[in-house]
Parts: sequence; structure tokens; C-alpha cells
Amino acid sequence: MLYRKQIDAAATEIDTVKRETLPRHEFADFVFAYAAIAIWSAKADRLTEAKTLLQALAPAEPIFNDRRLNLLLRVTETLASGTASGAAKADSTPKGGLATVAGFFEQKPNIAGIGFNFNAMIDYFARKKTKGEPGKSE
Repeated sequence: MLYRKQIDAAATEIDTVKRETLPRHEFADFVFAYAAIAIWSAKADRLTEAKTLLQALAPAEPIFNDRRLNLLLRVTETLASGTASGAAKADSTPKGGLATVAGFFEQKPNIAGIGFNFNAMIDYFARKKTKGEPGKSE
């Protein structure tokens, strides 16, 4: 949603989540997603809430703590400047891994229960930088 600039829709969707019912690992995912939405929206109230959530989060796994600290830095920068930099947006929504693959498939019933999300594929390839060309998408 964020890459398609559907920031308000993403914010509305995450606001429906009942935080208090989430298990610890899902709560961490929630905080990371909330922080990304806050960065992309650049709204002070969301950024302040994201900062509070990130500061209170204490993931045991080093990789998740590194992600938390990076998001905390980007949230604080965006809060101070009032706008999200390209680097803050890129760091808040990392590409690759399961997140990219998950965007390629719909989990809605259709032919054999699996369908391709062509919008996600187009979004992925549109933001992919061409190697050797500075300033171009990767």
C-alpha cells in the first residue's frame, strides 16, 4: 500500500488492529508496520506514537533490535524535519525476502486457490534500480 501511495488506506487499516490481543512477535511486526506508515505519512501524532512504541519494544533477536533502532532513527528524523526523506521511506519498507514474494500472490479464492497480484509485480519492478545508473530505480 505504501509503495502505491495508499498511505491513508494503510493508516486506516492498521488503526483497526487490536494491539492488546497480539502475541509478542506479532506485536513487533505491528510496531514496525506502524512506524513505516508513520514515516510515509509524516504526521506528527503518528510519528510520536511510533517513537513511543519503538522505544518500548524490546525484541530479543538482534536482527529485530537492529530494525527497531533503524526505524527509531528514521521516525525521529522525520518528526524533526516534518517530511520523510527518500532514505527514511526506503529503510521503513525494506524490499526483498518474503515481504516481496508475499506481495506477488493473492490469498483470495480463485483458480486453484492461488492468483498472481500483477499490481505488486509492477510496483516491485518499477522501484527496482537499474545497476550502474545513479538516481534510477533499482
